[in-house]
Amino acid sequence: RMNATKNPDDGSIWVFFGTGKYLSAEDVDNTSVQTWYGLRAQTKGSGKSSSDGTTGRSDLVERSIVAEQAVGDVTARATSEGSRSELDVNDKVGWYMDLISPEHGEEGERILYVSQLVGSYLYVNTTIPKAGDPCDTLPPGASMIVDPFSGANPGQPFMDVSGDGDFDTIGDLPVSGVVSRIGASGASTFAKDPEGNILGINPDLGGGIREMPSLDFGSTSAEQLNWHELVGH
Repeated sequence: RMNATKNPDDGSIWVFFGTGKYLSAEDVDNTSVQTWYGLRAQTKGSGKSSSDGTTGRSDLVERSIVAEQAVGDVTARATSEGSRSELDVNDKVGWYMDLISPEHGEEGERILYVSQLVGSYLYVNTTIPKAGDPCDTLPPGASMIVDPFSGANPGQPFMDVSGDGDFDTIGDLPVSGVVSRIGASGASTFAKDPEGNILGINPDLGGGIREMPSLDFGSTSAEQLNWHELVGH
């Protein structure tokens, strides 16, 4: 399932989606690399290139998961840095991120649910199957956040994984995701608290509800908390 939105900087229309499925025992054992994509689908007079006619990933900027670190019973993640201008300078029409763990390699991590807007950023839940164990119906999964129009790490600390009131980093990189022992069973729900922090709730595969780490996007937060799907545009 794809979602789309307008880039407020230039009016271009972007679409976001991920690859992978989880329907059979064969899917559980499949550790092939799956990918998260963001593409400029329509230029809307912006003067920039669009993905129409794109034939391969050479037209896209590569992003990646670059660091993981245990924090309590979860694993914090950091994704690669970059900028929106990087796409324009190199005449790229979007970005891609292969879902490969820097610690565990190719695990078959995949995207089964829709990408969402959280403030001004793009959010997705992934599933990491336990290969070789089709009877385990509670696989782990990750939640990740990037800048939607560059695919890059948001570039400022905004996620409190440890719950100590401080927004976390791995080295010099802001934490931009978290891997949980039991993955999400769908898209997340978000709301703002009185202090402006964004609180997220994930339904998990065990039938429970899991609170996400507190998120703070400061003045960059938009009031809209989910992507609106554009139909017939």
